[in-house]
Amino acid sequence: MKTIIRTSSGVSLYIFPDDAEISVGEVSIVAPNVIIGDLNSSNASVVENVTAPEDWQAGKYSLIEGEWVSDDSWSNPELEEWREETKVTMRQARLALLAAGHLTNVESAIDGMPEGIREAARIEWDHGSVIERISPLVETLAPALGFTPAQMDDLFKLAETL
Repeated sequence: MKTIIRTSSGVSLYIFPDDAEISVGEVSIVAPNVIIGDLNSSNASVVENVTAPEDWQAGKYSLIEGEWVSDDSWSNPELEEWREETKVTMRQARLALLAAGHLTNVESAIDGMPEGIREAARIEWDHGSVIERISPLVETLAPALGFTPAQMDDLFKLAETL
């Protein structure tokens, strides 16, 4: 495999097969089926004979001195878009929490929130009709219930089916 990396950081932006013709010019990079206008000989290079990680995605890994290094701050843009668009009814949310064994923990988690936040969370929990994946209530409740972001995603995916 070949990868095009940003020379300043080593961030891997594109992966191509070994036999791909890649031309790095002063203005752009030309590769199969794409002209990359924001990369050129002054800010990018091609590294050949690499084996990309199985879960490689553009920007997720850097190639530093021949070693793949995962960027802990990287986030999957498709996942972020899904999170921004996802909302479920409170009925679905409660059923998913029940199925996960956490419904009874929500009340105590809300009670444990700081004043000001607690009141807003209580109104949203008791009187809301829908809940968004990226809502402040979810972002506050998730760690209080012991959920990682990925576990909260799974909970919302379950809720969508109920």
